[in-house]
Amino acid sequence: IVQEAGKRFGWKLRELCVSRTLFESGVRISEAVGLTALDWAQGGFRNVLQSRNKGSFGLRTKTIMISNPTTKLYRRYFDDAMNGRAAVDPQRLRVSNLTTLYRGNPQSLENVSLFLTEQGAPLTAKLFRDQYWKPALMASGIDADPHQARHWFVTNALRNIDRTAKDETSRSRCRQELIRYIDR
Repeated sequence: IVQEAGKRFGWKLRELCVSRTLFESGVRISEAVGLTALDWAQGGFRNVLQSRNKGSFGLRTKTIMISNPTTKLYRRYFDDAMNGRAAVDPQRLRVSNLTTLYRGNPQSLENVSLFLTEQGAPLTAKLFRDQYWKPALMASGIDADPHQARHWFVTNALRNIDRTAKDETSRSRCRQELIRYIDR
């Protein structure tokens, strides 16, 4: 519903990537928009990313996963010279450039934000929330904050645990793993 509201409102690849990341990984909005090229590179530019966490003092303490279709969307967003990140990045970096930079000097990617504003600055949680999320959802008659994606993620994860756990020990172990993941 959120994705469709965003599309009707005119969300571009960036907004779709951020919102899908929120729902698929359960991260906080600041963690999603704060992702860097280094966070993505450490997972081989695939569907596993490292993330800074609230209270981690800038250290990458969280491993997040996104779906393969979202990974493809990240690549499209990053490389699109007309409507994506490459269109606003002063360095015009593409995924192929990131791979080369990562091999030569991984730390050079630490300050390369995945999500940029139309002016080429790092996207902030406040800007995403105020200029993209809220207006799109309000236009569709939906009253939901981005943080609710985190709640949806946990609820969905708990339902999956309850549906697939073989026994109470397994269910309890999986719930504890979920708690550790969300608390990081």
